[in-house]
Amino acid sequence: MRPPRPGSAWRPSRWARRGWYADYMNSPAWVARKRQWFREHWEQTHQPAACVICGRRPVDLHHMDYGRLGNEKNSDIICLCRAHHDRMHAAWDATPHLRRLGRRAATVILVQAMRRGPDR
Repeated sequence: MRPPRPGSAWRPSRWARRGWYADYMNSPAWVARKRQWFREHWEQTHQPAACVICGRRPVDLHHMDYGRLGNEKNSDIICLCRAHHDRMHAAWDATPHLRRLGRRAATVILVQAMRRGPDR
C-alpha cells in the first residue's frame, strides 16, 4: 500500500479503506478474478492480453474504478504493462486536477495522453 502523498494526511476511514484494498489485492478472490478476466479476454479476442497503451506483455490489471471492488466488471479493469501502470499511478498521485475528475475519467485521459506521447 502506498503512503499518503507528501503534505496530505489520511483520515482513519481512508486508512481502513486502504487496508481493505490491500487485503483484497492479496486475496484468493482477486487471484480468481484476475484469472477470470484473462480467460474472458482470451475467449472474446483469441489474443493474449497486452498493454492498452504500448501493446507489450506481460501486463498488470488496473482498476479504473474502486466502486465495485470485489465485484468488478470487465469494463472496470484495463491491462497495462508494468511501466505504464507505474506511470499511471505516478500521474494520478502528482496531478490534483485529475483526481478531482475521478479515477475512471482520469484513467481514460491518461491512457490517451500516454498513447500520444513520444515515449509510449
